[in-house]
Amino acid sequence: MRRPARVCSALCLALCLAGGFGHVRPAQAHGVYIFAWLDGDRVCSESYFARKSRVRDAAVSARDAAGAVLAEGRTDEAGLWCFPAPAAQDLVLTINAGQGHRAEFVLPAKAFAGATPQSAPCRQSLAEQDAYSGPSWRDILGGLGWIVGLAGLAAWASTRRRT
Repeated sequence: MRRPARVCSALCLALCLAGGFGHVRPAQAHGVYIFAWLDGDRVCSESYFARKSRVRDAAVSARDAAGAVLAEGRTDEAGLWCFPAPAAQDLVLTINAGQGHRAEFVLPAKAFAGATPQSAPCRQSLAEQDAYSGPSWRDILGGLGWIVGLAGLAAWASTRRRT
């Protein structure tokens, strides 16, 4: 195998094996997210997909730290699900939206002690910042840069072969 072909093959292999480049995130077409908070004497959760569309009629469960199921249910039309609050303990809420879309949220025991009606929206805003909302202009331009760069590399290798 000629040297340019080896270089090109190695580059292609490296690109295929890479999980992402710095700020570039792996593809998440329909990432699902769940957020939970204490609302008085009940625990409520909200589930949504990456582009903020609500998860409707999906299975949700709440487990304790040992994995015992404390409550199970389904999300409503707004992606909400609530259940009576258990004693203060770490809770793991899991949403299963089907087709491999699954997410977990840990509601720590300390949230039971410091919960106020005003604290839930702040915590929710922080959790929503983690949700991937699609490619940014930076991601799109970076991808186009990779395409142009690889085309340039191929053109260079092509001219080297002729000489």
